[in-house]
Amino acid sequence: MNDSQLKQTLYQLSETIDWLDGKVNKLESTFSQVDTTLNELSNKIQQLGKSVNSLQVNIESSQQRGTSEQTTSYHCHHVR
Repeated sequence: MNDSQLKQTLYQLSETIDWLDGKVNKLESTFSQVDTTLNELSNKIQQLGKSVNSLQVNIESSQQRGTSEQTTSYHCHHVR
C-alpha cells in the first residue's frame, strides 16, 4: 500500500469513526429517553398499586360495615 492509498484509507476510517460516533450519541440519547420513560412508568405503576391497595382496604372496610349493619339490623329486628 503506497502513501496515497494509506492516507485515503485513514481518511475513510476517520469518516467512518465520526459517523459511528454520531450513531452512538443518538443511541445514548434514545436510551436516556427510554430510561426516563421507564422511571415514569415505574412511578405510575407504584401509584396505581397504592390506589388499588387503598381501594381494597375501602372495599373490605365497607364489607365489614355492611356485615355489621346487617347483623345489627337483624338483631334489632329479632328483638322486636
